[in-house]
Amino acid sequence: SEPSMGCLSRKQVHFATWLTLALPCLGRRVRVRLSASNTFNPCSSHRVSGKISEARDVMVLGKAGLKFEKEYPQVVDAASMLEDSDFPIPPEELITKAKNFFNMSSQDWNDGMFSEDFEFRGPVVGPLDRQELVEANTQFGFDEAFPDNNFRYYNFRNDPFEPNRVWVDSRQIGTHTGAFATPAIPPTGMTVESPPQTLSLTFNDRGQIIKFTNGYVIDRLQGNTGGVGGIFGVLYAIGRPLPFREAKPYKPSFAYRLLDWLTGLEKQRRRRRAMREAEKQSLDST
Repeated sequence: SEPSMGCLSRKQVHFATWLTLALPCLGRRVRVRLSASNTFNPCSSHRVSGKISEARDVMVLGKAGLKFEKEYPQVVDAASMLEDSDFPIPPEELITKAKNFFNMSSQDWNDGMFSEDFEFRGPVVGPLDRQELVEANTQFGFDEAFPDNNFRYYNFRNDPFEPNRVWVDSRQIGTHTGAFATPAIPPTGMTVESPPQTLSLTFNDRGQIIKFTNGYVIDRLQGNTGGVGGIFGVLYAIGRPLPFREAKPYKPSFAYRLLDWLTGLEKQRRRRRAMREAEKQSLDST
């Protein structure tokens, strides 16, 4: 059956027809340019300055201190890179600092934990300074609304490219049993299970937090927040989503749906052509 475009207008159908004719020409131009420029190789691009370290079984590339596993040149040797880092705080100590921070309530934060230029950034919200972040947390009253909440942090790890940064994943779960946000949303008794999200803390050489990121969803098909992270996902799960696109589940744009429809047409065209050729070959052989 033909792919359906639903409620497309006549102008949109005309545009789709034009795009069907234009895409093959555009695709050829893009492929030619990519084939001429897509020559990156992590080994050959640093071959002049690279050397093999037999003792560590890694390939050291260039002055930047990048190291790749000898047998897997697309895989960095994170442990070796962290060992060679000149950041004054050891990786293990940064992990401990991150665990201590994420086990605190925002009410327990103190000024000494943050640098003067601290900022919070999420996929949508930010930048916020420390005071703005605390006020945002207080405004929602999350701890009172979800007294059994557990962020379920796991997979704490140091970033070999940014040795002063710690990443951690979370699969938050909690039950809405108290008033939430302002104006107050009465308890719904609903359990909120967020999709896996990635957070990070970046430290200065004094051990203060200079950047905090949160709410970056890894797999939007998990949980019951519609794939939305952070506080936006919590509000969606309890049936009170905020009225703007960034706080709602992902929805493909018209342009993407149009491209998907055109791709379906092209697949059907190729399939019919293959069937005709197969029938012709069958007739010729008889």
